[in-house]
Amino acid sequence: MIDTLKEHLQRYPQMQGQDIIKLCFQNEFGCEHMLHNQQKSLQRIIDESQSLSKQAIRVELIGNGFARLYFGHLTTDEAYTLHQLFAWTARTYQGNTDTFIHKLEECQKWLNDEAIHQEMDQYLKNGIYPISHSEHYHEEYDPHYRVIRADLAFCFPLFLKINQLQAEKETLLIAIDGKCGSGKTTLAGLLNEVYQGNVFHMDDFFLQPHQRSSKRLEMPGENVDHERFLKEVLKPLSQQQNILYQPFDCSIMQLSDHKETVPFHAINFIEGTYSLHPDLIDYYDLKIITTIDDKTQMEHILKRNGPDLAKKFKEIWIPLENNYFKQLDIFSKADIRCSTKNNHVDILP
Repeated sequence: MIDTLKEHLQRYPQMQGQDIIKLCFQNEFGCEHMLHNQQKSLQRIIDESQSLSKQAIRVELIGNGFARLYFGHLTTDEAYTLHQLFAWTARTYQGNTDTFIHKLEECQKWLNDEAIHQEMDQYLKNGIYPISHSEHYHEEYDPHYRVIRADLAFCFPLFLKINQLQAEKETLLIAIDGKCGSGKTTLAGLLNEVYQGNVFHMDDFFLQPHQRSSKRLEMPGENVDHERFLKEVLKPLSQQQNILYQPFDCSIMQLSDHKETVPFHAINFIEGTYSLHPDLIDYYDLKIITTIDDKTQMEHILKRNGPDLAKKFKEIWIPLENNYFKQLDIFSKADIRCSTKNNHVDILP
């Protein structure tokens, strides 16, 4: 909490005791106290934004996995998306009163300011409750934001684009391709947490031993059974059918003994390298690429897979992937490019 407070005092030197209490409250409780009526909550965002000038959405971390998402004048789609993430944050997190009190006491000790000590003590005597910014803070900084989970806040442009596509199409197929270790699976899981659709993994369509000929692997993008994925997943999805497929099991290096049955859903995420293979790419409504620098990539793979598999990634799988990206110019085909170097999703220009 102290590191977060230091950052905010540097950024907002006119913070009052009231604003410090509010920062601690948001750091612990997020926005759980602010969502009683969804329609009214959305309308408040719309009304608040109408008097503001247009400005880019800005994410400001406040610690404990939360962020303030600042906004200016919003379109209808932007207001809906902001409220969607705000409401999801409120539904999926609850703070702890004792932890909040501990954070306040920690700040009291570090600040060593008698006036702020008294203000915090009086606040606690009156009971724990949501508090507004001070009038002085409003005059100095004119804050307009909502508190949202930081991982969701950084992905605001992705949620906005998906919402816009949902308004146009009955079914969405969204591909997340990119370098191994760059967060494709994590990003698919995050997006699907909100949309509650289906996630399919290209790893389930790893080549069977009899398919791994040297001739095939010399061709860019052929280190996956894209033929089977097209037949068993993409074509049925495009026809709004349920999915039945047999995943590849890496532990036995062959197809699993069981088959997966996946009911059709209107929104589907396909994650994994080679998901934008030329034979598959035209089926997607949105194409996302994740990237990461080589050093951080190997750090992630080593942590995730251990040294033995990391060696295979470095010597076999990464060169095959890089050849696919380069020879087929995959990165240029993406609608949205993301970097995950900083432990969150940054949307690249």
